[in-house]
Order: sequence, then structure tokens, then C-alpha cells
Amino acid sequence: MLYAIGEITLVVIGILIAVKIGDINDQRKEAEEFTAALHEVERELIDDIRQTEIFGRYYERRDSLSKLVLSNRATKEMYASGELNALLSYYWSYNDYNNGFIEIQKNLKQAPKRYEPLIKRIQQRNQHALMRTLTDRVVGFGSATKQDWGKKYSWTYHARDSVMDPAYLDYVLNSWEYKNIVSNYADLVNELRWTCYGLNSYTTQSLVLLRTLNNTPQETILSEMTTLLNVDTIKMERCRSENPTWNLKTYSYHQFFIVNRRAEPVRIYNDYDLRSGKMDDSFTVVEPNRFIILTAAGNVYSVVRNGKGECLGTYKAGKWHGLIFIN
Repeated sequence: MLYAIGEITLVVIGILIAVKIGDINDQRKEAEEFTAALHEVERELIDDIRQTEIFGRYYERRDSLSKLVLSNRATKEMYASGELNALLSYYWSYNDYNNGFIEIQKNLKQAPKRYEPLIKRIQQRNQHALMRTLTDRVVGFGSATKQDWGKKYSWTYHARDSVMDPAYLDYVLNSWEYKNIVSNYADLVNELRWTCYGLNSYTTQSLVLLRTLNNTPQETILSEMTTLLNVDTIKMERCRSENPTWNLKTYSYHQFFIVNRRAEPVRIYNDYDLRSGKMDDSFTVVEPNRFIILTAAGNVYSVVRNGKGECLGTYKAGKWHGLIFIN
């Protein structure tokens, strides 16, 4: 009897050990799948940053062409050259890179706790769906406009010939109907463009977060990001007592990488009226030997101050991306 009980006990123990080993193997497999998904997410974030860089600049150009038309600066020669002539015809298709994001969702149980902020960002990536919706609107608007032209005008199917139809040129150069169409098109393009800027910034910060969670040194992250985004270095200027004169040709969106090389924290203020001597109540702190990413729209003029409120220097918006060292 005792022998039989002993055999049963050994069998039960063997089964429990086998189940435990199976559980350990399953957990190891899920952990490996999570790690592989992280690598895929990393590749997709890089692809998305590159795509939104191209996408944003493409639609910046569409916006510039629209302004030529709306300001009556477009000429016959500009239409004959091709780009302005095809304003409503060419589009840049947006691709949603999400395989890694899908795999992350499947392996959430094996995600280390430190990755929770990254996973939360992944789950809130609603700008991708908006990008697709807005792209479809732009494409649909152009297609509907050309269909309408086909019903009303005989020159529609000759609009892209090397020899311009005089009736077509008269329409695009002098018709208020065409200007209204371009105005509506520009509104759609700008909504898409600003969404693209936001997605570019969101994706950039997600990649920085992923690199940080993977214990990548700050210097390495900064070097990788500034190379990926082709960031221009912006030289700090001396402190001044009045606002600068704006260059209206500057970009309307900016993403700054601000590196604090000082031994003390510094504060970044957006001081729009320096003459009053009043500082904005809001500021962003940059810790010693760290960098942060700041995004802003419009003509940005910022002041860097130490903990005592003393001005250390100033910088203003330049191109799309800027790198500022605070020494």
C-alpha cells in the first residue's frame, strides 16, 4: 500500500515538474517574442520618423505652391514647368508601420514594468488613423475636382500637355473659381501637414523613450536622433532687452533638442515681451548633462535662465529641427 502511494506521489510530482517546466518555457518564449517585438517597434519608429520627415516637407511644398496661386504670383511659365500645373494631381501616400505594435499587444504579460510608459504611448497612437483619414480627404478632393472639370470644361484632359491650352491657362491664372478650389485644397493640406508634424514629434519622443528604457547612453541617443532628423545646430545668442524682428520665411513648426552642459539645472522660458521685464510663468527644466525635446509652433523666441532667473542666453526658431547646447 505504501509502495503504491509512493508511486502515485512520484507521478504527481513528475507531472507538476513537467507543467512547471512547460510554464517556464512558455514564459521564456513570450519574453523572447516581446524582445523581438521591441526590435520591430524600434525599426518601425525609425521608418515612421523618416516617412513623416518626407511627408511633412512634401506638403510644405504643396502649401507653398498654393500660396503662389492665392497671392496672384503664379505665372504661365510656372504652369508650363509642370509642378504648379499638377498641384491637385500628385500625392504622397502614407504607410502605417504597425506590425511591431501589434506584436507588443500580444505579449503584454511579459513586458517589464519599466516599459509601461512606452506601451501607453503605443496604445495612444491615434494620429496614424487621422493621417490616413486626412490623406484620403486630400486625394478625394483632387479627384472630385478633376471629375467636375471634366463635366464643365473641354480643356481638362489637356491640362498636363507641354503646350498649354489658352482656355486652361486663363482659368488657372484668372478664375476666382480656381482660387477658391486652391484655397479649400490648402486648408486640407495644412490640416494634414500639422498632423504630420505632431506625429513626427510624437514618434521621435517615443524612439527616445525606447532608447532610454534600453539603457542607451544619452550621448548616443542624441547623436542617433540628430543624425536621423538631419538637425541643424542653433547658436545661442546673447541676452537682449527687446524682441527680435521675425524672418517670415522660417518654418512654422519647430522641434528643439536642448542639451544642458552646465553643472546646474536651467530653465527654458518663452519670453514674448522682453521689454516689460515680465517672465512667462511656465518654463521647462533641463537637468545637468541631460537633453530634452521641445516642440513649438509659430515664431519661437526663447530665453535660457539659471535658477536665480539670470539670463544665460537666447535662441530663436530656425529650420524644422534645431540643436542647442547650453554651456
